[in-house]
Amino acid sequence: MVDHNVPIFLDFKNIGVSINGREILKTINGKVRPGEMLALMGPSGSGKTTLLNVLAGRMAKDAGDVLINGKHMNKKLKKRIGYVMQEDIFFSHLTLKETLTYSAMLRLPDTLSKAQKLQKVDEIVKILDLSKCLHTCIGSPMERGLSGGEKKRANIGCELIINPSLIFLDEPTSGLDSSNAMNLIKTLQDYCLKEKKTIVTSIHQPSSQIYHLFDKLLLLCNGQMAYYGKASKVLEFFESINLICAPHFNPADFILEKVTAGSEVENRIVESWAKRREKKNLMNEASPDTHTSSKLNGVINGSAIKQEDHKVKNRDLHRPNSHSKKLTDEVTLVSFKKTAVSDVKLNVDDDNDDDDDYTDVHTGWVTSFWTQFTVLTERTFKQSKPEILSKLNFIQTFVLSIIVGLIWFRIPYTEETIRDRYAVVFFVIVYWNLNPMFSALVSFPAERTIINKERAAGYYRLSAYYFAKLFSELPLVVCQPIGFMLVAYWMCGLNESVAFLTHLSVLLLTSITAQSIGLCISASIMDFKKCITVAAIFGLTMMLLGGFYQQHIPWWLEWFEYLSFMTYTYRGCVIAEFATSPPFRCSEVSAYASCKNGTWITGTEVLHELGIHSSLGENVAYLLPFCIVFRALAYFSLRFIHKPK
Repeated sequence: MVDHNVPIFLDFKNIGVSINGREILKTINGKVRPGEMLALMGPSGSGKTTLLNVLAGRMAKDAGDVLINGKHMNKKLKKRIGYVMQEDIFFSHLTLKETLTYSAMLRLPDTLSKAQKLQKVDEIVKILDLSKCLHTCIGSPMERGLSGGEKKRANIGCELIINPSLIFLDEPTSGLDSSNAMNLIKTLQDYCLKEKKTIVTSIHQPSSQIYHLFDKLLLLCNGQMAYYGKASKVLEFFESINLICAPHFNPADFILEKVTAGSEVENRIVESWAKRREKKNLMNEASPDTHTSSKLNGVINGSAIKQEDHKVKNRDLHRPNSHSKKLTDEVTLVSFKKTAVSDVKLNVDDDNDDDDDYTDVHTGWVTSFWTQFTVLTERTFKQSKPEILSKLNFIQTFVLSIIVGLIWFRIPYTEETIRDRYAVVFFVIVYWNLNPMFSALVSFPAERTIINKERAAGYYRLSAYYFAKLFSELPLVVCQPIGFMLVAYWMCGLNESVAFLTHLSVLLLTSITAQSIGLCISASIMDFKKCITVAAIFGLTMMLLGGFYQQHIPWWLEWFEYLSFMTYTYRGCVIAEFATSPPFRCSEVSAYASCKNGTWITGTEVLHELGIHSSLGENVAYLLPFCIVFRALAYFSLRFIHKPK
């Protein structure tokens, strides 16, 4: 991003796209100058969005060239492009001001101060007239927030933040009423003219008023050109092939009606336009020497045109109105000459690789990893805050801890209740494994569309987003188990020494590990229903092999227990409970050898009876790789399996 505006001339020639053997676009041509708005029109399925994506460099083409100021697309030029998607995708819990601010913080370079970035936000708010709703939450279908028109302006605002010279919009009026649609396109037209921006937008069935705001029209029919030129001249072309529009009829409705009137009429329109274009090309080729000479003369006399332009602008300013028409004609002539010179210069300089106008455009990331991480952490925390501070979550945790505490209330230290102790330990482990795992399943599917949108636009590194998400959602994974244990642990009368801290630490580690598994499943599958199925199978399998039910596992499945992270969690928590516990009173008929000559059973004997011979440190060490590996797998799934399209 750069502060100054570099005008962009867009030229696309013979664009062709095929998907699975089907020709989507065929020989599409056009030009758009700075200060012009080009409308891409056509019936649904005609290839408007495909063409838009090809021109924006977001989709590969099979044929043709897309030239920006006479050059093929490169990283520097791509930084000057803004792309507004049809869907208004945002984080629902953020306000409009927060949304625009985070966009500015991520997309404007670190060389700008925070105050300068906020000033840019204020400028965009003023341009798009969004000041009245700055502190309103974006909202969702289930939550009240911005109106459709305000969301659309916010969507555009997020792109205007970077001061793009070339702006693509995919059906910006979709879902808006006629008044909002008109106001939006009028705002874009004013911005286009004032800032000399080049704007290309697909649009479906605009009103007559909206249609006449566009400078140029490219009409598509079955992936082919049906018309390209001034929007005001389209009816003249249709009249030339005996398709007459009734007086006062909306031209947009008329031409769309004709390009969907059946194969006979459609072919007539497409073939007539192809013949007209072919005839024009032949005329241009007929006098190449004259054509080239005039171009070169125009370039040579560029300074003369500038002088002529200056004289026209400054003379006769105070003359009577009778001279106004003559003055207007002269200005128009000079403007035409200047445009011609500009076009020729672009063509002459095609082979010049020096991008002088883009020397201050970053080809890499405009913000550092740390900037992206801190901004994304703050944004993710604000978006997740309603869930983290959810009353329902606190009520659920509190009520369940009370129920567990009442069922296993103050378990006595007797041989008969030893099984109750490791039963409650196992239940707590299972619950605080399954709960974080299933909660994590919605993480990436819920954010997939907005993350893909932001990644495609180059907002940030994937690694910055991923680590920010892990860090900001950590309180959700940690706070609830702590609250649960503070109530249930003491009500159950478990080991009241420092074992509480040990037990809690192991439980928190296993909750984070379970969340890692949920994130991995979520990132790999990206379908919530399928994620639930996979997580249920995986989680229950880990539970069955986690230690409590191991006594009756067939010998040929015994090795599988080492693949269950719950095995190490269960052993770690049981060691924390029994290794330093008070002795247990023997029952009258005891299964422990020590009861033959005494009346007490030590915690060490209980661990031996359970077949647990490893240390606490060993089990924690075995648990850590599960956490690290699954988080790494989640990251690589996002990076390589689910790249933004």
